[in-house]
Amino acid sequence: MVVPTMAKGSDLVKNATGYIKCAELAYNLKEYNSATVLYFKALFALLDYKILASEHEVPKDHTARFRVLEKKFPDDYAFLDRVFPEYQRSYSLSVNKNVCEEVRSYVLALSRDVNAVQDR
Repeated sequence: MVVPTMAKGSDLVKNATGYIKCAELAYNLKEYNSATVLYFKALFALLDYKILASEHEVPKDHTARFRVLEKKFPDDYAFLDRVFPEYQRSYSLSVNKNVCEEVRSYVLALSRDVNAVQDR
């Protein structure tokens, strides 16, 4: 992954870091629905960072993000495609702890990868 030199890349990582911090607080309070929504926001920011590094632009919406991920990052696409319905359901239904933990684990690993690239 190439590190984006634009301020937009820094903003995406900064936003993701903030979402993760807040998600961790909600997670520790056992507020799994709130935590999951925040982990998803972090996931979108981190994936957009990867897309920016590869394509030199940020997707304008979820559909555009899915299309780029499907072509350029199939593993990320497969994960997001599988769990995205949980994000959509979180607006009206509660998310269970297992879903929250799955998304949390993925986001924390992706965050470590992105931060490792930034530190180079």
